[in-house]
Amino acid sequence: MKRILCALLLCSLLCALMPDAFADGVQQVSLSIPCTVTVDVGEYGKVYSNSTTWIGPSIGSFQVWPGTRVSFLITPDTGYVVNVLTLSGRDVRDGLRYGLYGTVIEHNETLVVRFGKPASPSPTPTPSPIPTLWPTSTPSPWTTPVPTTPPWQVTPPYGPKTGDENTVGTWATLLLVSAAALLVLSRKIHKPHTDQAQKRN
Repeated sequence: MKRILCALLLCSLLCALMPDAFADGVQQVSLSIPCTVTVDVGEYGKVYSNSTTWIGPSIGSFQVWPGTRVSFLITPDTGYVVNVLTLSGRDVRDGLRYGLYGTVIEHNETLVVRFGKPASPSPTPTPSPIPTLWPTSTPSPWTTPVPTTPPWQVTPPYGPKTGDENTVGTWATLLLVSAAALLVLSRKIHKPHTDQAQKRN
């Protein structure tokens, strides 16, 4: 009887000190399960993470404990860029810095990486020419250049006369002199006839 009482007292004492452990007569135990990270890499590039390199096209996976931060080094081939980067369907390209993407894994995740050619830049439109206010063939009056060369150095018709012009001037002078001489001579011839006519009258 004493043994039974001692056992009951001992059980009561344990239940008072550890109520959670003996709730409903079952002890609650929490276990941590590792998470699986799947890496899906397309062609024209490769991904490095968790001491493993996946060269596209390939699919692989590894396991980490929940709360672990995992980094992915993403390297496209020459002439290619990262076109698609999703984590379990979410676009995470904004988190890519210098080819490195990192995240904390809390549950199973799938990283999908695709590579492609960079988009060609759109052609730059050619600007239309600006219309001019003045015609190009006729300069405006206030922009006409003023000649600074002395008159005797300016080419004809502003400079010295040419040989042909001198010849024309000489003939004109001779004609004027001849006309004047003829006029004087005609007056001398006409005067004696006038005097004889007056004498007759």
